Amino acid sequence: MKNVAKILVAVCCVFLVVLLVLKRVNRDYITFWNANSISVTVDNLDETKVKIIAGVSMLGDTHPDDTCPVQCYGGKLIYSGSLKEPLISDYGENDFIITYADSYYCAFRHYIFNWHYQHGHYFHFSRKSGKILISVTIKGQNNMYFAKNMNALKPWQYIRYPKGR
Repeated sequence: MKNVAKILVAVCCVFLVVLLVLKRVNRDYITFWNANSISVTVDNLDETKVKIIAGVSMLGDTHPDDTCPVQCYGGKLIYSGSLKEPLISDYGENDFIITYADSYYCAFRHYIFNWHYQHGHYFHFSRKSGKILISVTIKGQNNMYFAKNMNALKPWQYIRYPKGR
């Protein structure tokens, strides 16, 4: 009976080690499952008004001086008040367009240098001096952080949301 207990403990330990190794291998080398994550938090704002579109090389004529419409080609609406679809990132240019209340937007590109890499994406929204502030933290092999005021959509600008809006 003592031998059975020892074998059971050894099998459990081996299983735990294999799981930990698979988790690390999945994140860095071979993708067995999608480990990308999204977290959206707000301070004194309505989380249901947050929308996130993500895609690979989808940003079109988006200019920081607000002279052109905000356009995206392809991409998926992955967040609209809650997670709608899992975030799938790919090698190269992973683009995001984030809107708040269909009145403010922020567009950015996150470069991923290996298609196996997976990341945690953290978006935080707050109101400061009458403006909407967004801080983005991406944790993983290709880290990224920035905080800035979201751009107000001008009357001539629009967001082309993918189907499923």
